[in-house]
Amino acid sequence: SKTLGEWAQRIIGYLFNVVGDLGIPLLTASDKEIRELLVEGLEFLLARDNRERFLKTFDDMTSLIEAQGYAPGIRHRGSDYVPFFYECPEPGCNNSRTELHYEDRGGTAVLTGRCPSCSETIEIETPADSPYLGDIATQMSPRVDSRQILIDTLIPTVAHVGGPGEAAYYAQVIPSARAMEIPFPLFVKYPRVYFNTPWNEQLAKSLESVGFEVLHRKDMFSLMGKIAKSRRKEQFDEMNEHLLDLNQLILGTHSALNESLKETSNKISGSTGKPPEILQLQKLDIERYLSWVFGQYAENKLGQESSWAWIEWAINSGFSDLFGPYERAYVGPMKNGATVFVNFSV
Repeated sequence: SKTLGEWAQRIIGYLFNVVGDLGIPLLTASDKEIRELLVEGLEFLLARDNRERFLKTFDDMTSLIEAQGYAPGIRHRGSDYVPFFYECPEPGCNNSRTELHYEDRGGTAVLTGRCPSCSETIEIETPADSPYLGDIATQMSPRVDSRQILIDTLIPTVAHVGGPGEAAYYAQVIPSARAMEIPFPLFVKYPRVYFNTPWNEQLAKSLESVGFEVLHRKDMFSLMGKIAKSRRKEQFDEMNEHLLDLNQLILGTHSALNESLKETSNKISGSTGKPPEILQLQKLDIERYLSWVFGQYAENKLGQESSWAWIEWAINSGFSDLFGPYERAYVGPMKNGATVFVNFSV
C-alpha cells in the first residue's frame, strides 16, 4: 500500500470479502475514473434551479429541526454554497481541500476560493443554468450533504445503511433531494454494537470497587439475559423493549462516567500542591474505560465502530468467527437502529 487509505481499504476488503465472504464491491471515491463518472451529478446539483431548491429546502428543514429542540447534523448553508470541495493540484499541497463560494453573475456562476496550503486563488466560471465541470473532474470531491445523491447517479441504490451521524444530517438531505425530484434510497440505521473483553471487565471491577458506575454490572448482564431469552422464544416485541432499556442503561452509564471524570478532574485542579496520585490514576482509568467501552477518545468525541477497536473485536472473536457475533445477536424483527451488546467473556 502506498497510502493509509489504500492500507485501510485492503484490510476492509480482506475482512468483508475473504473472511466474511460477503461479496461487497469497494469503490474508492478519489479514484480518477470514479471522479470522472461523478461529474454529471455535480453539474446537476450546481445548476441554478436545482441548487436554489436544495438550499431553500435544506434551510427550512434545518430551522424545523432547531425549532423542535434538536441540534442539526449540518449547520445552515449560506447563499454561497457549492456542493463540492476543490482539491488543489499543486505539488506539495497533497490535494488540500478548498471550500468554494458561489457568486451568481447573471448567466454565469463564478466559484472562488483560496488553497489553505499554497494560498493560490481559485476561480472557476461556468454557465449558471447548465454548468460544465469536466475540466476539473479530478479536482472535485463531494460534500457530506451531496455524496449520496452523487453515488445514486453512479450506482442505483435501494438502501443506505448508516449510523447516528448520517441519520442526523440525512433528515436535512432527504427532503432537499425530494425537492429536486431525485429518488433517495431507504435509510436504515444500523444496530449499534458494544462489546465486552476480559481487559474491559477487569478495569470495570477496579472502577466499581471504588464507587464508580460502570457498564459491566449486574443490571446490564440481567438485561442481556432477558434479551437472549425473548429472542430465543421469538417474543420480539418483548425483545425490542429490553433492547430499548439496554440503550437507556448504556447512555445513562456513559453520562454518569463523564460526570465522574469531570468531578475527579475538578478535585485534581482544586488540590493544593501535588495532586494525590490516587486521583490521577482514577482519572486515567475512567478515561481508559470510556475509550475501551464507548469509543470515547476525547470529551464529546466518540469513534464509529468501523474505526474503533475492531482489532480488539477480532482478537476476541477470532478471524474464523469475525461476523458470527453479529449474526447471532441480530434478528430480522429487531427495530431499526437498536443497540446491542456482545459478551466475549462468556
